[in-house]
Amino acid sequence: MSASPDDIARRAAQQLVDLDPNLPAHVEAQLRGETPQRFEPVTAFAIASLIVSAAKLAWDIYTTFRKKEPAASPAPDAITRHVRLEVEVPKGISKAQQDRIIAVAVQEVMKEGNQSR
Repeated sequence: MSASPDDIARRAAQQLVDLDPNLPAHVEAQLRGETPQRFEPVTAFAIASLIVSAAKLAWDIYTTFRKKEPAASPAPDAITRHVRLEVEVPKGISKAQQDRIIAVAVQEVMKEGNQSR
């Protein structure tokens, strides 16, 4: 598996630009540990934060499963449920946005996992 959770977060951000056109830049800032600027919308940084967290958690779940069961692949629904239960959702993000962000992050993890098999 050659991709990192950061790469997965970047690809997820590209798919979610309809939530905020500057989302890829916000995700990059989040990955570098930068804090939001006062003039930036807080929700955009909250979304970026959730993308990064969901991608990292989904990747960890996927890789842990693969270490235990190298010949099998975890079910995307199982990863999605686990991420929903474990990830901290920042204020300002709706349930619909949360579900979509997590689904896209898991989809990117599964894509990466299938490519590297």
